[in-house]
Amino acid sequence: MWALSAVGVNCEQEPDRLLPIAREMRKAVGVPIAAQPAAFRTTDANPCFTRLAQFPDELEAIQLPRSSFELFAEKAKAEAFSS
Repeated sequence: MWALSAVGVNCEQEPDRLLPIAREMRKAVGVPIAAQPAAFRTTDANPCFTRLAQFPDELEAIQLPRSSFELFAEKAKAEAFSS
């Protein structure tokens, strides 16, 4: 048997969509959470950037400003230490 050191969620979704996923993970586990949001805008109909019609060759490299990631990190850090 092995013990978890951390769990994580990858970069399929933008910061605003990834934070609720990390919140649900936090409720389910007692180990650190790793979360890396993507720099692409997604929609409710198409929540993962790899499913966008433009992926991979016509998708702009970065669609979100750096401030989106700064805000994500601030919220995630605040929530991680409040639980």
